[in-house]
This record gives sequence, structure tokens and C-alpha cells, in this order.
Amino acid sequence: MNRTNRRMGILAAMCIAAWSAGLAAAEKGSKPLFNGKDLTGWRKTGAGIFKVEDGCLVGTQIDGKGGDLWTEAKYDNFELRVTYRVGWPANSGFWFRHDGRRGYQYDVLKYKRPVAFSGTMYCPGKLFLTRNLNESLEKRWRSVTAGTRRASAPKATS
Repeated sequence: MNRTNRRMGILAAMCIAAWSAGLAAAEKGSKPLFNGKDLTGWRKTGAGIFKVEDGCLVGTQIDGKGGDLWTEAKYDNFELRVTYRVGWPANSGFWFRHDGRRGYQYDVLKYKRPVAFSGTMYCPGKLFLTRNLNESLEKRWRSVTAGTRRASAPKATS
């Protein structure tokens, strides 16, 4: 299998509960990213504080200085399922297809100009690729499924 140099990351200020081994193990070929016990398989960058509480991955920040939590493994095709709740104010999200400089992010935020709420798709240099304009979704636990599939390269025929 051809692995790319893409990594998945999580920004500070959220509790992620759905990366349970039970959920992933129930599906053939699935692999949980979070073991529900500790930060094995993850590395932190920046000033954010990350820990595990009651089986949830919790990220917080101090003095407005956040951070990122990245998987140590590289993934090509994937489906990410996350359930989260945020303590507002926050600017957070889930990075994917990130090469160390650029990538895509499922944003967890309340943005004013232009108006955008959690569920907005962000790409550095392009701002928002899509925007969620429904603020009512911010007031409860949210479940998200995001994923990518790389198209196979065409095969040469003779």
C-alpha cells in the first residue's frame, strides 16, 4: 500500500469521545486512532495541553496559545468518526491531508467575517471551501464523519 506523508491532527479545546476501540473493531479493517486510555500514537506541537479524561481526548489552551495533536502514523484512505463538544469560545478542528504546511480542516469555531460555524471546511490560503451558517448546531454534542479516498492511477494498456 502506498502511504502518503499526510497526517491527521486535532487542535485544542475539545473533547473527542467517539474514537473507541469498540466502534472501530466492529468494522472489518478499521483501526482506532485513539485507545481511550492515553496519548500513545500521538505527538503534540505548540502550547496546547492534551490529556485523557474518562475515555475522552481533551485539549485545552492557556493564554490563548493553542496547539496541535498529530497522529504519529501516516494514512492514505480513511474515514474519521468523531463525537465532540466544545467549551466556547474556541477555534479548533480536525486537520486531514496535511503535509506539514498545508491541508484541510473540519473547523470547530464561530467565525465572524465571513460568518461561519462548526462544520466549515478550511484550507490555508483559500479560507473556507464550504461554510456552515447554522449556529444552532453549536449547542450540543456533535458527531462528524469525514474521510477521503484517493483515486487509483489509470493503468496503461497495450
